[in-house]
Amino acid sequence: MPFDHVGSHIGVALDLQKQLPRSHILDQYKNPSNPLAHYDETGQEIFDQCGGKVDYVVISAGTGGQVTGISRKLKELDPKIQIIGVDPNGSILAQPETLNKEGIHSYKVEGIGYDFIPRVIDRQYVDKWLKTDDQESFDYARRLIKEEGMLVGGSSGCALAAAI
Repeated sequence: MPFDHVGSHIGVALDLQKQLPRSHILDQYKNPSNPLAHYDETGQEIFDQCGGKVDYVVISAGTGGQVTGISRKLKELDPKIQIIGVDPNGSILAQPETLNKEGIHSYKVEGIGYDFIPRVIDRQYVDKWLKTDDQESFDYARRLIKEEGMLVGGSSGCALAAAI
Protein backbone atom coordinates (compact mmCIF):
# COMPACT_ATOMS: atom_id res chain seq x y z
CA MET A 1 0.00 0.00 0.00
CA PRO A 2 1.22 3.55 -0.63
CA PHE A 3 3.27 5.29 2.06
CA ASP A 4 0.54 7.89 2.64
CA HIS A 5 -2.24 5.31 3.12
CA VAL A 6 -3.67 5.21 6.67
CA GLY A 7 -2.81 1.49 6.88
CA SER A 8 0.84 1.91 5.86
CA HIS A 9 3.59 1.72 8.47
CA ILE A 10 3.78 5.52 8.45
CA GLY A 11 0.01 5.89 8.73
CA VAL A 12 -0.16 3.42 11.62
CA ALA A 13 2.68 5.23 13.43
CA LEU A 14 0.91 8.58 13.05
CA ASP A 15 -2.31 7.05 14.37
CA LEU A 16 -0.53 5.52 17.36
CA GLN A 17 1.10 8.86 18.14
CA LYS A 18 -2.35 10.42 18.41
CA GLN A 19 -3.48 7.64 20.75
CA LEU A 20 -0.46 7.35 23.03
CA PRO A 21 0.26 10.19 25.45
CA ARG A 22 3.77 11.66 25.36
CA SER A 23 4.66 9.63 22.27
CA HIS A 24 7.04 10.95 19.66
CA ILE A 25 7.89 9.89 16.12
CA LEU A 26 11.57 10.22 15.25
CA ASP A 27 10.58 10.27 11.56
CA GLN A 28 13.72 9.02 9.89
CA TYR A 29 12.33 10.14 6.52
CA LYS A 30 12.38 13.83 7.47
CA ASN A 31 14.69 14.09 10.47
CA PRO A 32 17.97 15.83 9.49
CA SER A 33 19.73 13.97 12.31
CA ASN A 34 19.38 10.76 10.27
CA PRO A 35 21.98 11.62 7.58
CA LEU A 36 23.94 13.72 10.07
CA ALA A 37 24.60 10.67 12.27
CA HIS A 38 26.08 8.84 9.27
CA TYR A 39 28.03 11.93 8.23
CA ASP A 40 29.48 12.43 11.71
CA GLU A 41 30.13 8.77 12.49
CA THR A 42 29.70 6.08 9.83
CA GLY A 43 31.42 7.82 6.92
CA GLN A 44 34.43 8.77 9.01
CA GLU A 45 34.60 5.28 10.53
CA ILE A 46 34.68 3.65 7.08
CA PHE A 47 37.44 6.01 5.97
CA ASP A 48 39.50 5.54 9.13
CA GLN A 49 39.15 1.76 9.27
CA CYS A 50 40.32 1.54 5.66
CA GLY A 51 43.29 3.79 6.39
CA GLY A 52 41.96 6.30 3.89
CA LYS A 53 42.33 3.77 1.08
CA VAL A 54 38.78 3.70 -0.24
CA ASP A 55 37.96 3.46 -3.94
CA TYR A 56 34.29 2.43 -3.93
CA VAL A 57 31.51 2.22 -1.37
CA VAL A 58 28.31 0.33 -2.16
CA ILE A 59 25.33 1.49 -0.11
CA SER A 60 21.73 0.33 -0.31
CA ALA A 61 19.24 3.18 0.01
CA GLY A 62 16.24 3.25 2.30
CA THR A 63 15.28 6.34 4.24
CA GLY A 64 18.26 8.04 2.61
CA GLY A 65 20.11 8.86 5.80
CA GLN A 66 22.86 6.31 5.39
CA VAL A 67 23.57 6.88 1.70
CA THR A 68 23.39 10.66 2.14
CA GLY A 69 25.54 10.99 5.25
CA ILE A 70 28.19 8.46 4.28
CA SER A 71 28.54 9.68 0.71
CA ARG A 72 28.72 13.34 1.70
CA LYS A 73 31.45 12.66 4.28
CA LEU A 74 33.49 10.40 2.02
CA LYS A 75 33.31 12.83 -0.90
CA GLU A 76 34.60 15.56 1.43
CA LEU A 77 37.48 13.38 2.56
CA ASP A 78 38.34 12.21 -0.96
CA PRO A 79 36.29 13.37 -3.98
CA LYS A 80 37.66 10.46 -6.04
CA ILE A 81 35.79 7.87 -3.96
CA GLN A 82 33.00 6.38 -6.03
CA ILE A 83 29.64 5.95 -4.30
CA ILE A 84 27.39 3.23 -5.70
CA GLY A 85 23.77 3.49 -4.57
CA VAL A 86 21.66 0.35 -4.61
CA ASP A 87 17.89 0.29 -4.96
CA PRO A 88 15.60 -2.73 -5.31
CA ASN A 89 13.41 -3.17 -8.38
CA GLY A 90 10.00 -1.77 -7.45
CA SER A 91 11.44 1.25 -5.65
CA ILE A 92 11.97 4.70 -7.15
CA LEU A 93 15.05 6.01 -5.33
CA ALA A 94 17.60 5.32 -8.08
CA GLN A 95 18.66 7.92 -10.61
CA PRO A 96 18.34 8.55 -13.48
CA GLU A 97 14.60 7.93 -13.48
CA THR A 98 14.99 5.52 -16.42
CA LEU A 99 16.43 2.97 -13.96
CA ASN A 100 12.99 2.81 -12.36
CA LYS A 101 11.28 1.79 -15.60
CA GLU A 102 9.47 -1.10 -13.88
CA GLY A 103 7.66 1.48 -11.77
CA ILE A 104 6.50 1.03 -8.22
CA HIS A 105 5.64 -2.55 -7.32
CA SER A 106 6.02 -4.79 -4.32
CA TYR A 107 9.26 -6.51 -3.47
CA LYS A 108 10.32 -8.64 -0.52
CA VAL A 109 13.64 -7.09 0.51
CA GLU A 110 12.95 -5.08 3.66
CA GLY A 111 14.43 -1.85 4.96
CA ILE A 112 15.44 -0.32 1.63
CA GLY A 113 13.70 1.30 -1.29
CA TYR A 114 10.46 3.24 -1.23
CA ASP A 115 7.51 4.36 -3.29
CA PHE A 116 8.28 7.98 -2.40
CA ILE A 117 11.41 10.10 -2.10
CA PRO A 118 12.26 10.65 1.59
CA ARG A 119 13.02 14.26 2.46
CA VAL A 120 16.45 13.43 3.93
CA ILE A 121 17.89 11.73 0.86
CA ASP A 122 20.37 13.78 -1.16
CA ARG A 123 21.31 11.74 -4.21
CA GLN A 124 23.82 14.23 -5.63
CA TYR A 125 26.76 12.42 -4.00
CA VAL A 126 25.93 9.04 -5.55
CA ASP A 127 28.03 8.43 -8.65
CA LYS A 128 26.07 5.47 -9.97
CA TRP A 129 22.89 3.61 -9.08
CA LEU A 130 22.28 -0.09 -9.55
CA LYS A 131 18.99 -1.96 -9.28
CA THR A 132 18.71 -5.45 -7.75
CA ASP A 133 15.99 -8.05 -7.50
CA ASP A 134 14.73 -10.06 -4.56
CA GLN A 135 16.13 -13.44 -5.58
CA GLU A 136 19.74 -12.32 -5.98
CA SER A 137 19.51 -10.24 -2.81
CA PHE A 138 18.32 -13.17 -0.71
CA ASP A 139 20.78 -15.57 -2.36
CA TYR A 140 23.72 -13.30 -1.48
CA ALA A 141 22.39 -12.68 2.04
CA ARG A 142 22.28 -16.45 2.59
CA ARG A 143 25.84 -16.76 1.34
CA LEU A 144 26.99 -14.11 3.80
CA ILE A 145 25.25 -16.01 6.58
CA LYS A 146 26.59 -19.42 5.57
CA GLU A 147 30.09 -18.56 4.38
CA GLU A 148 30.97 -15.53 6.53
CA GLY A 149 28.86 -16.15 9.64
CA MET A 150 27.29 -12.71 9.33
CA LEU A 151 23.76 -12.19 10.61
CA VAL A 152 22.34 -10.11 7.77
CA GLY A 153 19.16 -9.67 5.81
CA GLY A 154 18.13 -9.07 2.25
CA SER A 155 19.29 -5.47 2.15
CA SER A 156 22.87 -6.59 2.82
CA GLY A 157 22.49 -9.20 0.11
CA CYS A 158 21.27 -6.42 -2.16
CA ALA A 159 24.45 -4.42 -1.56
CA LEU A 160 26.63 -7.48 -2.12
CA ALA A 161 24.79 -8.34 -5.34
CA ALA A 162 25.44 -4.84 -6.63
CA ALA A 163 29.09 -4.96 -5.54
CA ILE A 164 29.66 -8.21 -7.37
